[in-house]
Amino acid sequence: MMFSCKNICALLGILLGLSGHAYANDLGIVAVVNDEAISNVDLNQRSKLLQLGAGPNPSQEILNTIRRSALDALINEALIRQELQRLNLKVDEKNIENSLRGLEERNNIPSGKIADALASQGVNIASLKAQIAGELGMVAIARRLFARDISVSQTDIAGELSARIRARESDLVALRELVLDADDSRKRQQAIGLARNIIGALKAQNAPFAAAASRFSTSLSARNGGNLGLVDLSTYPTELAGPIAEATPGQIVGPLYFDNKVYLYQVSQRGRDPLLEALGKVGITYARLTSKTASDITDYVANNTPDAICSGKVTGDQNLRLDIEETSLSALPPRQQSIIAATPEGSVTRLLSENNLHAVYVLCARRDSEEADEAITRFGQSIADNRIRTKAERHRLDLKRTARIDLRG
Repeated sequence: MMFSCKNICALLGILLGLSGHAYANDLGIVAVVNDEAISNVDLNQRSKLLQLGAGPNPSQEILNTIRRSALDALINEALIRQELQRLNLKVDEKNIENSLRGLEERNNIPSGKIADALASQGVNIASLKAQIAGELGMVAIARRLFARDISVSQTDIAGELSARIRARESDLVALRELVLDADDSRKRQQAIGLARNIIGALKAQNAPFAAAASRFSTSLSARNGGNLGLVDLSTYPTELAGPIAEATPGQIVGPLYFDNKVYLYQVSQRGRDPLLEALGKVGITYARLTSKTASDITDYVANNTPDAICSGKVTGDQNLRLDIEETSLSALPPRQQSIIAATPEGSVTRLLSENNLHAVYVLCARRDSEEADEAITRFGQSIADNRIRTKAERHRLDLKRTARIDLRG
């Protein structure tokens, strides 16, 4: 299949930043990161591909910003490789291949043809694989070092879900993000300039925002095209939430500066929450145990199985009250709804406080819940992904602060 150079250049310039290892005459060293060298070949190739995605005729200021951004990315990748080696971790080749297929699908490249597209520009597919390995490697590092902090419990899901249920529809927005580092005033101005240039290039080439996020964003969300899913704007700082709230679907918001970063956002949709729609279809039967004394409930639950409690055929403390109800999940108050939604059938919730009483719920049965169960699983995974992104970014910054970086360019 033939590929148009114009289309490939536009696409790859936005989508890809490659740490090149091609043959070249200029093998000068531009940086050394903990004894690992970064060559001028690496930097020139990365800068060239970034430039292709920055729109036609970029200014010298933008070209300088691109070169600095390219060098920062190469330094980060070197640090990730070194940390992977220190922890004796490897990135699974299958995951790299899956990422390649995802890039092809999101950017309308025929399956298995991304290597041909790169080769037509003189780039070996190994370069792209190395970049993807760095992104996946940072996730692997975060999972190894922070597994306990990343794990998501039923209580975590219930807490996040309660906020989601209480959120006003106007605060719910499906978002994609593109994040640029802006650690000081100089980098802030450079990042703002680059962000504006990216917006211009996207409009000029009618290119997808996801492709630009995949290429330029320093956030781990870049590996998913910047996709954040459905977010609650009430949890965002006003500096970001205000402009996003005024945007229409498809609109690019920014550049916005907050907390040493520059942000671009694209709003996909508003007000519709597929998770809550799925929960609204669920019917449940539950048993509710209440008492003024917490130990009465915990002892009772310890001495009776969930099936026995749900059948009502139990004996014990007369200070307890047992109610069995059949209803729709969405009919419950938000707090109880979120807790029961995160509780597997046949399980008991944690001990709760309700109207000066202690209470637990036993989920006796769920009906029409397959869609909701899948949605809750995805919701839990999104919580874990957000934690991974946060931990990985903090660890990357720590690695950079303690590294020996000798800039020679």
